[in-house]
Order: sequence, then C-alpha cells, then structure tokens
Amino acid sequence: MDSDVRELQEMREITQMDRGIERYYKEVDAQGAGDVTAGKGMVVVAMDHMIPVITENVRLLESGKTLGSQVPLAYHFMVGLRADAVAYIAARVCVSASHSRSKLTRTAMRIANLISEDYSFEELEQAQPALANAMGRKAKRWSTSGARRRIMRKAVQVAGLSPFGWTEGEKLKLGMKLIDLYVDTTKFAELKLERDGKKTISCS
Repeated sequence: MDSDVRELQEMREITQMDRGIERYYKEVDAQGAGDVTAGKGMVVVAMDHMIPVITENVRLLESGKTLGSQVPLAYHFMVGLRADAVAYIAARVCVSASHSRSKLTRTAMRIANLISEDYSFEELEQAQPALANAMGRKAKRWSTSGARRRIMRKAVQVAGLSPFGWTEGEKLKLGMKLIDLYVDTTKFAELKLERDGKKTISCS
C-alpha cells in the first residue's frame, strides 16, 4: 500500500490536528496548493476549496444579515468551530473513504464524530492543560488509534466537559453536507449507488 494512502487512512491522530493544519498552511505558502505531492496534496487542495465555503456560510449566519433558512442547516452546526479543523477532518476522512469505497452513511457519521471529539479535546486543553498533557502522554503509549481515543474521551469525562448534543440525524446531516462539499469542490471523488442499494464514496 502506498505510504501516502496509508497515512491518510490513519485518520486524525490524537494531538496531531494542529500539526496537520500547520503543515497545510506551510505547504500552501511554500509551493502553492496545486504543487504539493499527491496523497497529502489531496487533503491540502481539498482544504483550500472547502475552507472558504465553510467560512462564508458561517459568516452569513453570524452576521444576522441573512435568514437562517437561507443557509443549509448543516452549516448551523459549524458555528463556533474552526473552519480549517472541520475541513481538515472532512478531507482526510473523505480521501481515505474514497480509496476504500466506504459506505456513505458510515463516512458521514465518522466525520461528525471526529469533529465533536476534536472540539472536546480542544476544550480539555484549554480547561485543564495539565490533565490533557498527562492523558496525551499516556495515550501515545498505545499502538492503536482507537485505544488512544478512548483514553482521551475518558479525560474529557473526568474534566466534566460535555460533547455536542447532536442527535444521530444531525450528525448524519453534517457529515453528508461535508462529503457533498468535498465531492463538489474537488471532483476527487463521486457518490455511487452499489448493487446492494447503498451509496458509497469512491475515487473519480
């Protein structure tokens, strides 16, 4: 398996969100989004397309200059979130999912759950940095990302922080909108109806 694809399939690792976003900005500044290597470059290009759309829709909602009903409901869930973090998570999940032809609903829910978790981890770092650092060091000793995420979720609970109160339907709506945004703005993937009647996200 190509190393770039393998890296993309790792999803967002604990404590690596800001590093990934920082790398995005450095690569764009140094080379331009269209000139970076394939693999990582797909995420960079996707972010370059997605961030302005997310930012503008959230800005419209926050400005109060437009009716909330004029902005797709999914963007209401992004108010208060970092546009670059949302785009980074969605792009990485979509790139990985399109290579493995993952089911659309599963991909959408994964995106929404990762966004919710990332927000909780960020809140933890601000509210109790010592606890976040301690649990982060403990998490790094585990070999699987699942085990690391369970440790960090426990830390969030210990700190008394609450995740978003999104319903399953709201998560699905948010994830689907971000998949559509990824597909429509990048043309890197397409949605396909499989023989079993379920949709997948696949490479174009």
